[in-house]
Amino acid sequence: GNPSTYTDEDVEGLPFDVKESELESIFQDCGGVTQVRVPRERSGGKARGYAFVEFGDAESALAALELDQVQLRGRYIKVTLARNAKYNKPYKREISRRPPFCKTVFVGNLAWGAKG
Repeated sequence: GNPSTYTDEDVEGLPFDVKESELESIFQDCGGVTQVRVPRERSGGKARGYAFVEFGDAESALAALELDQVQLRGRYIKVTLARNAKYNKPYKREISRRPPFCKTVFVGNLAWGAKG
């Protein structure tokens, strides 16, 4: 896929009490934020730790990549271009470097029955 056509970002590593308005204010300097979606648990409404931020144009979405690995309330957030439905491929980029003291990894797409 051509990254110049992407307008959506995936944001991971968020605090579980994050608000849409908080993310909108963080990303507003990148360009026109058109929508922020924070998936929440059905019971209790706690955020799931990730969000989708949509921009009005691809330049703003690419500018938002500069916020990858910034701290939000003590947590390093991960910002990546969202999958483009037209190409159905994620934007490829180099793996982000983590600070040497970071000892946490994100593991997604686990089966509901997975046990620790």
